[in-house]
This record gives sequence, C-alpha cells and structure tokens, in this order.
Amino acid sequence: MSVATDLLAYLPSFHHAWVNPDEEPWLPYALFGVAAGLVLYVTDFSVLVGVIYPTYLFAADAAMVVMILASPHYGNAPSRGGARGFQPEPMMSLSAASAQWRPVTGRDWRQTQLRG
Repeated sequence: MSVATDLLAYLPSFHHAWVNPDEEPWLPYALFGVAAGLVLYVTDFSVLVGVIYPTYLFAADAAMVVMILASPHYGNAPSRGGARGFQPEPMMSLSAASAQWRPVTGRDWRQTQLRG
C-alpha cells in the first residue's frame, strides 16, 4: 500500500520532469537511487517486505533521472547564471509529510504556473 501511495504521489513529478526538466534537479534523484541500491545490496532477499520498497525507490529515482536527462525540453530554459547544474539554493529538504528527503524545485506546487 505504501508503494502504491508513493507512486501515485510521484506521477505529477514524472510529468513535470518531462515537461520542465530544468526545474527538477537530477542529482538528488541520482543520489537517492544510489542510496536505494546500497540498501538493496545489504538486504536479506528472503524477506520480501524488506525488498519491495527499496526496489521501488531505486526504480522510481532512476526513472526520474532518465526522464529529466532524456527530455527533449532539457536545456531549453533561459540561463539562471552560473555553471549549468549548479544551484545556490538547497537541493533537498526534509518532507514533513513523509519524513523523507526530497529534491527542492523552488516552486510552490499549490500555485499555478504564471506565464507572460
């Protein structure tokens, strides 16, 4: 149930990463994927419950990195100064809802995207 709930919450992020990849930092997702891979490396595979969630996290974070980097929109945003990929803002924050570290996009998801 936890994996299904997390996946449903992840779907808008997948869409956003494909459409606006420059607003999603790929490095934190890659680090989360590496962390999930390390958890799988030390996991006892005879306990299915201990394998399901880290496998999901590894797959979801790897998919997010691929979606960001493979998006045809990647690199189309105007330069924000500095070297590409360098962000002076914090790259991760602790989510109060899930108690997990998640990437910071710099946007409030409750606000509509203003164009003009």
